[in-house]
Amino acid sequence: MTDRLFAKPQLKYAGRMDRYDDSAWLIWSNKRKSWYRPDSRGYTTDIAEAGIYTKAEAAIHYDGPETPRRLRDTEPFPLSSAGRHIDLCERDVENAYAAQMAYIARLREQMAGKGMAEEKREPARSIPINLLLADVRQALFDGAKADDGAGTALRYEAGRAVGLMGRAMDSIAALADAVSALLPSNLGSLNPDDFPDDFAVPVDMTAGEIRQARAAIEKAMGGKA
Repeated sequence: MTDRLFAKPQLKYAGRMDRYDDSAWLIWSNKRKSWYRPDSRGYTTDIAEAGIYTKAEAAIHYDGPETPRRLRDTEPFPLSSAGRHIDLCERDVENAYAAQMAYIARLREQMAGKGMAEEKREPARSIPINLLLADVRQALFDGAKADDGAGTALRYEAGRAVGLMGRAMDSIAALADAVSALLPSNLGSLNPDDFPDDFAVPVDMTAGEIRQARAAIEKAMGGKA
Protein backbone atom coordinates (compact mmCIF):
# COMPACT_ATOMS: atom_id res chain seq x y z
CA MET A 1 0.00 0.00 0.00
CA THR A 2 1.15 3.51 -0.72
CA ASP A 3 0.09 6.75 0.94
CA ARG A 4 -0.24 8.27 -2.51
CA LEU A 5 -3.44 6.25 -3.00
CA PHE A 6 -5.20 8.46 -0.46
CA ALA A 7 -3.78 11.77 -1.62
CA LYS A 8 -4.67 14.10 -4.47
CA PRO A 9 -2.74 13.95 -7.75
CA GLN A 10 0.26 16.22 -8.19
CA LEU A 11 -0.91 18.77 -10.74
CA LYS A 12 0.00 22.42 -11.31
CA TYR A 13 -2.84 24.59 -10.00
CA ALA A 14 -2.37 27.79 -12.03
CA GLY A 15 -4.24 27.67 -15.33
CA ARG A 16 -5.56 24.17 -14.67
CA MET A 17 -9.01 24.77 -16.12
CA ASP A 18 -7.49 26.22 -19.31
CA ARG A 19 -4.83 23.55 -19.83
CA TYR A 20 -7.16 20.54 -19.77
CA ASP A 21 -10.07 19.89 -22.11
CA ASP A 22 -11.37 16.82 -20.27
CA SER A 23 -15.16 16.57 -20.23
CA ALA A 24 -15.04 14.54 -16.99
CA TRP A 25 -13.63 15.98 -13.76
CA LEU A 26 -13.12 14.99 -10.14
CA ILE A 27 -13.42 17.32 -7.16
CA TRP A 28 -11.05 17.12 -4.19
CA SER A 29 -11.75 18.57 -0.75
CA ASN A 30 -8.54 19.93 0.73
CA LYS A 31 -10.28 20.33 4.07
CA ARG A 32 -11.39 16.71 4.32
CA LYS A 33 -8.57 15.18 2.28
CA SER A 34 -11.19 13.30 0.29
CA TRP A 35 -12.98 13.18 -3.04
CA TYR A 36 -16.52 14.37 -3.59
CA ARG A 37 -18.91 11.48 -4.10
CA PRO A 38 -21.44 11.58 -6.97
CA ASP A 39 -23.90 14.48 -6.77
CA SER A 40 -21.81 16.01 -3.95
CA ARG A 41 -23.29 13.51 -1.51
CA GLY A 42 -20.51 12.95 0.96
CA TYR A 43 -16.81 12.24 0.64
CA THR A 44 -14.55 9.26 -0.02
CA THR A 45 -10.82 8.58 0.09
CA ASP A 46 -11.27 5.93 -2.63
CA ILE A 47 -10.78 7.56 -6.01
CA ALA A 48 -12.79 4.74 -7.60
CA GLU A 49 -15.85 5.94 -5.64
CA ALA A 50 -15.39 9.62 -6.55
CA GLY A 51 -18.12 11.40 -8.46
CA ILE A 52 -17.69 12.48 -12.07
CA TYR A 53 -18.53 16.12 -12.82
CA THR A 54 -18.68 18.25 -15.93
CA LYS A 55 -16.03 20.87 -16.57
CA ALA A 56 -18.57 23.61 -15.81
CA GLU A 57 -19.39 22.00 -12.47
CA ALA A 58 -15.72 21.57 -11.67
CA ALA A 59 -14.92 25.17 -12.54
CA ILE A 60 -17.07 26.32 -9.63
CA HIS A 61 -14.52 24.68 -7.32
CA TYR A 62 -11.53 26.43 -8.91
CA ASP A 63 -10.59 29.59 -6.99
CA GLY A 64 -7.77 30.71 -9.26
CA PRO A 65 -4.03 30.99 -8.58
CA GLU A 66 -4.45 34.32 -6.81
CA THR A 67 -6.16 32.52 -3.92
CA PRO A 68 -3.62 31.45 -1.26
CA ARG A 69 -3.21 27.69 -1.04
CA ARG A 70 -4.36 27.59 2.57
CA LEU A 71 -7.72 29.07 1.52
CA ARG A 72 -8.43 26.65 -1.32
CA ASP A 73 -11.13 24.46 0.19
CA THR A 74 -11.65 22.44 -2.99
CA GLU A 75 -9.76 21.62 -6.18
CA PRO A 76 -10.97 20.23 -9.51
CA PHE A 77 -8.90 17.55 -11.26
CA PRO A 78 -9.31 16.37 -14.85
CA LEU A 79 -10.08 12.67 -15.05
CA SER A 80 -6.94 12.12 -17.14
CA SER A 81 -4.85 13.10 -14.12
CA ALA A 82 -6.34 10.17 -12.21
CA GLY A 83 -4.77 7.74 -14.67
CA ARG A 84 -1.32 9.22 -14.18
CA HIS A 85 -1.89 9.26 -10.44
CA ILE A 86 -2.76 5.55 -10.42
CA ASP A 87 0.34 4.78 -12.52
CA LEU A 88 2.49 6.50 -9.89
CA CYS A 89 0.74 4.50 -7.13
CA GLU A 90 1.55 1.30 -9.00
CA ARG A 91 5.18 2.38 -9.31
CA ASP A 92 5.31 3.07 -5.56
CA VAL A 93 3.97 -0.40 -4.78
CA GLU A 94 6.41 -2.08 -7.18
CA ASN A 95 9.36 -0.17 -5.72
CA ALA A 96 8.28 -0.98 -2.15
CA TYR A 97 7.87 -4.67 -3.02
CA ALA A 98 11.30 -4.80 -4.67
CA ALA A 99 12.88 -3.12 -1.66
CA GLN A 100 11.20 -5.51 0.77
CA MET A 101 12.19 -8.60 -1.23
CA ALA A 102 15.76 -7.32 -1.41
CA TYR A 103 15.72 -6.88 2.37
CA ILE A 104 14.37 -10.42 2.87
CA ALA A 105 17.08 -11.85 0.60
CA ARG A 106 19.73 -9.91 2.52
CA LEU A 107 18.23 -11.07 5.82
CA ARG A 108 18.33 -14.73 4.75
CA GLU A 109 21.94 -14.34 3.67
CA GLN A 110 22.93 -12.71 6.94
CA MET A 111 21.12 -15.31 9.06
CA ALA A 112 22.61 -18.14 7.03
CA GLY A 113 26.02 -16.71 7.90
CA LYS A 114 25.05 -17.10 11.56
CA GLY A 115 24.28 -20.79 11.06
CA MET A 116 20.54 -20.66 10.40
CA ALA A 117 19.53 -23.66 8.29
CA GLU A 118 16.86 -23.34 5.63
CA GLU A 119 13.78 -25.42 6.37
CA LYS A 120 12.81 -27.55 3.40
CA ARG A 121 9.13 -28.23 2.85
CA GLU A 122 7.73 -30.93 0.65
CA PRO A 123 5.22 -29.51 -1.83
CA ALA A 124 1.66 -30.60 -1.12
CA ARG A 125 0.34 -33.22 -3.48
CA SER A 126 -3.39 -33.15 -3.93
CA ILE A 127 -6.00 -33.16 -6.63
CA PRO A 128 -7.41 -29.66 -7.22
CA ILE A 129 -10.51 -29.33 -5.07
CA ASN A 130 -12.57 -27.95 -7.95
CA LEU A 131 -12.02 -31.20 -9.88
CA LEU A 132 -12.98 -33.27 -6.84
CA LEU A 133 -16.19 -31.34 -6.34
CA ALA A 134 -17.02 -31.62 -10.04
CA ASP A 135 -16.71 -35.40 -9.68
CA VAL A 136 -18.89 -35.31 -6.55
CA ARG A 137 -21.64 -33.48 -8.37
CA GLN A 138 -21.42 -35.81 -11.36
CA ALA A 139 -21.61 -38.83 -9.05
CA LEU A 140 -24.71 -37.48 -7.34
CA PHE A 141 -26.27 -36.68 -10.70
CA ASP A 142 -25.54 -40.18 -11.98
CA GLY A 143 -27.00 -41.68 -8.80
CA ALA A 144 -30.15 -39.58 -9.04
CA LYS A 145 -30.74 -40.83 -12.58
CA ALA A 146 -30.68 -44.48 -11.45
CA ASP A 147 -34.15 -46.04 -11.28
CA ASP A 148 -35.63 -47.84 -8.27
CA GLY A 149 -34.49 -51.19 -9.58
CA ALA A 150 -30.88 -50.15 -9.62
CA GLY A 151 -30.30 -49.89 -5.89
CA THR A 152 -26.81 -51.35 -6.16
CA ALA A 153 -25.76 -48.77 -8.72
CA LEU A 154 -27.24 -46.00 -6.60
CA ARG A 155 -25.35 -47.14 -3.52
CA TYR A 156 -22.16 -47.41 -5.54
CA GLU A 157 -22.48 -43.89 -6.89
CA ALA A 158 -23.39 -42.48 -3.47
CA GLY A 159 -20.45 -44.28 -1.91
CA ARG A 160 -18.13 -42.88 -4.57
CA ALA A 161 -19.50 -39.43 -3.85
CA VAL A 162 -18.82 -39.83 -0.12
CA GLY A 163 -15.26 -40.90 -0.84
CA LEU A 164 -14.68 -37.96 -3.12
CA MET A 165 -16.20 -35.60 -0.58
CA GLY A 166 -13.83 -36.94 2.05
CA ARG A 167 -10.90 -36.23 -0.23
CA ALA A 168 -12.25 -32.73 -0.82
CA MET A 169 -12.39 -32.17 2.95
CA ASP A 170 -8.79 -33.37 3.15
CA SER A 171 -7.90 -30.61 0.73
CA ILE A 172 -9.60 -28.14 3.05
CA ALA A 173 -7.57 -29.61 5.91
CA ALA A 174 -4.42 -28.89 3.91
CA LEU A 175 -5.64 -25.35 3.42
CA ALA A 176 -6.22 -25.06 7.17
CA ASP A 177 -2.66 -26.25 7.80
CA ALA A 178 -1.37 -23.60 5.41
CA VAL A 179 -3.35 -20.89 7.19
CA SER A 180 -2.20 -22.17 10.59
CA ALA A 181 1.41 -21.84 9.49
CA LEU A 182 0.85 -18.12 9.05
CA LEU A 183 -0.76 -17.62 12.45
CA PRO A 184 1.04 -16.92 15.75
CA SER A 185 1.83 -20.18 17.55
CA ASN A 186 -0.25 -19.22 20.59
CA LEU A 187 -3.41 -19.33 18.47
CA GLY A 188 -3.03 -23.04 17.93
CA SER A 189 -3.92 -24.86 14.73
CA LEU A 190 -7.07 -25.05 12.65
CA ASN A 191 -9.13 -27.92 11.35
CA PRO A 192 -11.79 -27.93 8.61
CA ASP A 193 -14.62 -27.48 11.13
CA ASP A 194 -13.00 -24.24 12.35
CA PHE A 195 -14.01 -22.55 9.11
CA PRO A 196 -17.33 -20.67 9.40
CA ASP A 197 -20.15 -21.74 7.10
CA ASP A 198 -19.66 -18.64 4.94
CA PHE A 199 -15.93 -19.27 4.45
CA ALA A 200 -15.42 -19.28 0.68
CA VAL A 201 -13.40 -22.25 -0.57
CA PRO A 202 -11.61 -21.23 -3.81
CA VAL A 203 -14.37 -22.86 -5.88
CA ASP A 204 -18.07 -22.15 -6.21
CA MET A 205 -18.94 -23.82 -2.87
CA THR A 206 -18.39 -22.65 0.70
CA ALA A 207 -17.10 -24.84 3.51
CA GLY A 208 -20.60 -24.84 5.00
CA GLU A 209 -22.11 -26.10 1.74
CA ILE A 210 -19.52 -28.87 1.60
CA ARG A 211 -20.41 -29.96 5.15
CA GLN A 212 -24.13 -29.86 4.34
CA ALA A 213 -23.56 -31.94 1.23
CA ARG A 214 -21.51 -34.47 3.15
CA ALA A 215 -24.16 -34.71 5.88
CA ALA A 216 -26.88 -35.24 3.28
CA ILE A 217 -24.90 -38.04 1.64
CA GLU A 218 -24.21 -39.70 4.99
CA LYS A 219 -27.91 -39.49 5.91
CA ALA A 220 -28.87 -41.07 2.60
CA MET A 221 -26.40 -43.88 3.29
CA GLY A 222 -27.81 -44.46 6.76
CA GLY A 223 -24.86 -43.19 8.72
CA LYS A 224 -21.19 -42.55 8.34
CA ALA A 225 -19.75 -43.90 5.10
